[in-house]
Parts: sequence; C-alpha cells; structure tokens
Amino acid sequence: MRAPDIVAHEGSMMMDIVASEGSVRPDIVASEGSVRPDIVAREGSMRPDIVACESSMRPGIVAREGSMRMDIVASEGSLRPDIVASEGSMRPDIVASEGSMRPDIVSSEGSMRPDIVAVEGSMRPDIVAREGSMRQDIVAREGSMRLDIVAREGSMRLDIVASEGSMRLDIVSSKGSMRLDIVASEGSMRLDIVAREGSIKPDIVAREGSMRPDIVAREGSMRLDIVASEGSMRLDIVSSKGSMRLDIVASEGSMRLDIVASEGSMRLDIVASEGSILWPARAP
Repeated sequence: MRAPDIVAHEGSMMMDIVASEGSVRPDIVASEGSVRPDIVAREGSMRPDIVACESSMRPGIVAREGSMRMDIVASEGSLRPDIVASEGSMRPDIVASEGSMRPDIVSSEGSMRPDIVAVEGSMRPDIVAREGSMRQDIVAREGSMRLDIVAREGSMRLDIVASEGSMRLDIVSSKGSMRLDIVASEGSMRLDIVAREGSIKPDIVAREGSMRPDIVAREGSMRLDIVASEGSMRLDIVSSKGSMRLDIVASEGSMRLDIVASEGSMRLDIVASEGSILWPARAP
C-alpha cells in the first residue's frame, strides 16, 4: 500500500507509510505549524509518544489477530484501555475524568468504525478535532494500516503501514502546484509537477520497474495511472484550494482517500483488499 505527504499553502498535509518491505519518514514544515515524523505543531508536539500542550498521550498498540492495546496518559486524566478482539472486532468504552472516549469499533475482516470523544475535542470515524490533531492505529487481520493525522488550518499527516509493501508520496501543494516523491518497495519514481492553469512538468526516475503516468491538469488537478513491474497503482488527484482526492488501486488491494482540506476538514474513505475502513473527518 502507499502513503502521501502534503504541504499546502495554509498548512501541511503529509502521508507517510512504513511497511514490511521498507520504511519511510518524511519531514514537513507548513506556514501555520511544522509537521515531522516527530510532529511538532504550533499548539503542541506529537510523536509516536504524543505530547501536546493540553495533554500528553502515549499510545502503544500491540496487535495479534486484530487485538489492540492502548496506553494513554492525559494531563486531566489517565486512560488505559486493553482491547482484545477476535478476528479483528473491538468494542471498548473509556471514560476519563474530564471527558469521555467511547470507541465503538466493530470489525469484520478488517473493517472498523470507531466512535471516540476526547477532552478537548471528539474523535470518531466522523473525526472532529479541536485544533485538528488526532491519531488512530488500525490493525487488520491480513494487514496493518496506521494513520497519524494532524489537522490544523488544512494540514494533515497520515502514516499508513501495509503488510505487502511501502510507498511514500510527498506532495507539496501551493495554489495548484504539486510535488510528488514516490518510493515503492520494488521501484522509485519522482514527479515534480507544477500545475498552473494546466501546465505540467514531470520529472520521473524509475528503478526496478516501469511507470506510466497519465497526467491531466486543470487548475491544479492531476490524474496518474502508474503501472510498475510488481503491481499497478492509480491515483486520481484533484487539488482545488487545498482539496484532494486520491483513488489508489494496488496489486494487493485498493485504497481510496477522499481528502478535503479546507480549514482543517478531512474525509477519508479507505477500502482495502481484506476489509474496508470508513473514516470521514471534519473540523469544527
């Protein structure tokens, strides 16, 4: 599977993928705040150990056939849920001193629909964040996916871990221009795309496989049909004032991301080969 990394005019959008075939960790700095593999934002910092200005969170998750364990410590109250699932199903209830977290997760072969309400903001498969930060770790039976999302003024970061392979997309979007750095386990490709009223300048380097991008740009939109030696990938990207849509189809499974980044709102619809994850997200 694959992962994108985006820096927008009002903030950054970053997707990062670590897989069994390889790992990737990009860095991003946005106008409203900086985001890195160690994510440092204006209102606080987030890392695999997440420390924010309002509360600290240290989630550790261990998956075994779909089980998840999270150790979370917040400044206003501590949360230590232990979630053990059978075939990937999970139904925890968490209540903190200053706020409640009630994930309602029902999984069937990898599908998840969580419902979480936190102290400073709610996180659900409708994910509503205050100042836009959230984190979700998802482990499915046939493959794991991890999403770390930081949303502030349109910025996002996604860390996706897939069992079959890794991919990295670094996308820089500023008034229609985009830059994509794609690294796959079986081959690398780089696209430097400047879309200004339809102009495109791709710079492609392939290794260990062929890649064929078809790009159509109209006020920042692009379409990439990529065929590599180890599998095909399709990206439909529409960028208009921060909004993006990615339809990704890989040889091992499909993934769809509908991302609308406008003042921090996001919507992700992800469909994997072994299960679906519905994740719409909006900022208040």
